[in-house]
Amino acid sequence: MLRSLVFRLVTDATVANRHPRIEISDQTTVYMQTSTRNDQAASLTRDYAAFAGADTIVDNGITRLIPLDALGQYIGAGHVITIAVENLQPADQISRIGALVLEYDTGPTAHAEPVAPVWVPEFDSTYVS
Repeated sequence: MLRSLVFRLVTDATVANRHPRIEISDQTTVYMQTSTRNDQAASLTRDYAAFAGADTIVDNGITRLIPLDALGQYIGAGHVITIAVENLQPADQISRIGALVLEYDTGPTAHAEPVAPVWVPEFDSTYVS
């Protein structure tokens, strides 16, 4: 289960707007795709953060937000997460990649819960008003 993903895109001086997006596929078919609303121009460094509730309208000039499903995105065994960038140039760099992923048991005695305890504040009744 993908809960969040962060990365940095550094673009070279070649004139072209880049548009990064996150794709999840079974290595054949893309079944989830999401992106920011804003393109990134040449010669810029921007950080991107994908998480539930991300507002794609917010742009502080440095960090761009990408929305994910409220409960996270399920990723099956053997499936892949791809950071795809339209108009990517040879000298562009993607770095500082980080992901918060919850792993679920998949064996014959599997339970429908993460293998490690996870605190999720939006489900904690003390935060319900």
